Amino acid sequence: MEFFLIICGLFFLGLTVMTYLVRRNRMHPLRHVGDQVTMEEAQKILQAIENHGPPELIQTVLQAAIDYARLRVDWQQSEHSQKIDLGKKCTASLDSFINRCTILCEWITEHGSKSLCPVPMKNDKQKMSKLACLLHAQLGLKNN
Repeated sequence: MEFFLIICGLFFLGLTVMTYLVRRNRMHPLRHVGDQVTMEEAQKILQAIENHGPPELIQTVLQAAIDYARLRVDWQQSEHSQKIDLGKKCTASLDSFINRCTILCEWITEHGSKSLCPVPMKNDKQKMSKLACLLHAQLGLKNN
């Protein structure tokens, strides 16, 4: 029983310290996760895609990102009863985005170099989810 109380105490102490550091702006809550996708990185990835990929593949990747981002917003704003169905659609849409990115990277690797592949985190669904949403935002903010 004492061991359990010590573990609980340490957990709450860690939570308190983390909350304090976040509030003091010394640590962003996502920084400890590592290698998060930022808006700037999404902009660089979008530029790399546009500079090195064929237009038809670029369009399929960007359309998949747009479709996923829209479904994600719908999921965020939906009632609890709709979240299960929309969650399945979001997962399928994210998988489609990842598959299309994989195809684009394979094309870039075959016709350029591996270092030009703009999507190095294809196996991390959380990062790819954020990338899709940020690409959607980049497209909306892009000056033509």
